[in-house]
Amino acid sequence: MTGSNEMIYNFFEDWKRSYEQIGKSMKAVYGIGIRQQFIVTAKYLAEEYGYNIITDKKYLKNGFLIWLLKPG
Repeated sequence: MTGSNEMIYNFFEDWKRSYEQIGKSMKAVYGIGIRQQFIVTAKYLAEEYGYNIITDKKYLKNGFLIWLLKPG
């Protein structure tokens, strides 16, 4: 069971907030689909929350979210 002191828990909480802030609003304003919502949410998460996510469209458009973790 995960809690708020775990990295993966915080990641998904930040993902939910990012989706609420950007993904849903982009859908409402521009009528974008699920794939585009995923892409803009991932990019927002990387830019605004500082996650080291590979934001190359070739990965995101195929549904791959690659989060590079620091070793240690």
